[in-house]
Amino acid sequence: MAGIENKSRWRIAGVLLLLSGILILAVLAIRPAWHSKQQPRSIATTRPAVDTEREQLLLAQAIQRVLLALIVLVLIFTFAGLAWLRWSRRFRVWLFREPHPPTPADDVWAMYRLPEEPEDTDENDAT
Repeated sequence: MAGIENKSRWRIAGVLLLLSGILILAVLAIRPAWHSKQQPRSIATTRPAVDTEREQLLLAQAIQRVLLALIVLVLIFTFAGLAWLRWSRRFRVWLFREPHPPTPADDVWAMYRLPEEPEDTDENDAT
């Protein structure tokens, strides 16, 4: 995406992420209706039919758990990728920054000098 401003990149990434989420949700919403309209296939090509409503409910809940886990994994990988990109860009800026100017070394030891002693006078000796 050379030649695109950084703000525009974030907008494009956000829109693509939003559209992909909407697409996933649309597929998940349409899929049950699509399967109910299909004609039953021959017994040889399909798995055994579920006998009771309880088994159907358990199967549906298992499928929902798997889909939820997949969505969570996709979100984790998305945010981890965004964090990696942000970190790598900042690291690259830090890596190629200009060096700091040298520290002035005129009088480096000034803070370690002892204070000057007052001159010895007769008044100091008298006390």
